[in-house]
Amino acid sequence: MKRILAELTDKVGVRGAAVVTRDGMVAASALDGGTDEDALAAIGASLVLNTVKALMNVHMEDVERVVIVGTRGKIILVDAGFAFLIVVTDHTINLDVTMLDIAAATYRLRKASRLEV
Repeated sequence: MKRILAELTDKVGVRGAAVVTRDGMVAASALDGGTDEDALAAIGASLVLNTVKALMNVHMEDVERVVIVGTRGKIILVDAGFAFLIVVTDHTINLDVTMLDIAAATYRLRKASRLEV
């Protein structure tokens, strides 16, 4: 997992990434020094839980991806099956291009989790 996250954080505009379980525990991370791993995991778990509840209220399926756009950057949460991939980016990135990198990393994380079981 660490290698996949490290490769993702090497992409332009990606400041950090973490794999977080649905209950908010960090399984692996590659974050810059200014990002609090535990705070990011707690925020991610809370966002996913609240989004799932909201989607259930309107009879929609599970969460695939949540994108939060702030003035200083973006946080992208992607369902990786066993956990969520959380990616922190600069505000200047092209989200379309970055989402391709995130999708590839998510695929690799899902594949790796099946091999570890």
